[in-house]
Amino acid sequence: MTTLVIMSGHTKFHPFSWPLAKAKAHLTELVDAAVAGTPQIITRHGEDVVVVMATKHYAATVAQRTSLVDFFAQSPLAGVDLVTERNRSRSRPIEL
Repeated sequence: MTTLVIMSGHTKFHPFSWPLAKAKAHLTELVDAAVAGTPQIITRHGEDVVVVMATKHYAATVAQRTSLVDFFAQSPLAGVDLVTERNRSRSRPIEL
C-alpha cells in the first residue's frame, strides 16, 4: 500500500519530482518507484505539494514521534537532582 503525504509548499528541485500532469499520466510508474523505496514528489505550479511513499516508510516516519514528556522521561538524566534555585537579589554588578 502507498500513502500520499501532503507537504508545505517547497520550491527545491528534487530528482524524483513529477509535475502533476506527468504524475497522472505515469501514475503506475510513480507508485512502483515509491514502493521500491524512493519517495516521489508531485509538484503543482512548480511547488512541491505531495509526497508519495511506501506505507512502511511512512509508518516508520510517524512512529518516531514521541511526546516531550516521554522524551524527557527516557533521558539518561531522568532522576538527576538539579539545583533550581535562582539568585533573588534585585541587582548584580556588571562590567560595561
